[in-house]
Amino acid sequence: MGSAHTFKMNLQAVGKPVTMYSGMEFTGFAVFNGKFFGSKSDGLFILFDADKDNGVSIASTFEWWTDFGSKSVKKVRALGFQYWSAGDLNVSVVVDEGDERVYTLSATETEKRIRSTVIVGKDAKGVNWCFKVSNTGGKMFSVDKIVADVLVVGS
Repeated sequence: MGSAHTFKMNLQAVGKPVTMYSGMEFTGFAVFNGKFFGSKSDGLFILFDADKDNGVSIASTFEWWTDFGSKSVKKVRALGFQYWSAGDLNVSVVVDEGDERVYTLSATETEKRIRSTVIVGKDAKGVNWCFKVSNTGGKMFSVDKIVADVLVVGS
């Protein structure tokens, strides 16, 4: 059987409420007492309660490309994050498909959200920007907000 993709929709989310999971052939999802469960024909399985799956760290990444609604050349001075993470997070920035720059957001002590800022290199400028956030060591994380400080520097 080919790889399965499962889509989850959060109707209370603002913006883009759809999440895709790969390799999870579940027919249903549920949340009970703060724990996530997946069901399929051979049983009910608890999800997301460990940093490893079959002894392998669970990698988690999300990324997005943007031109910030303008074809002008821009600099991103900083990225502000509101998040929690059981381990450090890597924040990657790529401008106009050039070199990747990687920054680190430190792990938080608890699941209480904190705010932290990544200062992007001063010489990074371009039209199209890619941002990627990845966990380390399979550690769980949640990002609630990302704010970019953008400066238009040319056309």
